[in-house]
Amino acid sequence: MLGADMGGDVMKKMRIAGVVAVLAGLVGGVGLAPATADSGCADGRVCFWTDINYGGAKYSAPYRNGYVGWMNDQASTFRIGKTVDDRYHYVMFYENAGFWGSRFYAKEFQAFNLTSLAFPGGGSWNDKISSHDEAY
Repeated sequence: MLGADMGGDVMKKMRIAGVVAVLAGLVGGVGLAPATADSGCADGRVCFWTDINYGGAKYSAPYRNGYVGWMNDQASTFRIGKTVDDRYHYVMFYENAGFWGSRFYAKEFQAFNLTSLAFPGGGSWNDKISSHDEAY
């Protein structure tokens, strides 16, 4: 009998430990960007990340940029820094280099996961930005 009771106590402790481990994982913020992720964007800059929630490689450029270089068709998140020219408070994003094709605009300080921004004709803007320009 004593051995059976000890086995029951061990099993109870193992179940409690399992529940605590699951709860710790949930409280830890599953699906959120890591606390160390660089989500900032300097004044006068547009910043992109290759993954959603400011993950992956970061790219930064002035408001006006006719070609995003190595970030071409790779951006999954963007953030717009504060304007440094009071004439421009928006940025227009373009599907193609040289400021043409499908486009959308966003205001300074805005940030989006491009996977949730609808692209004309279907899908999302994820991995589709090639240029951007300052706008009124």
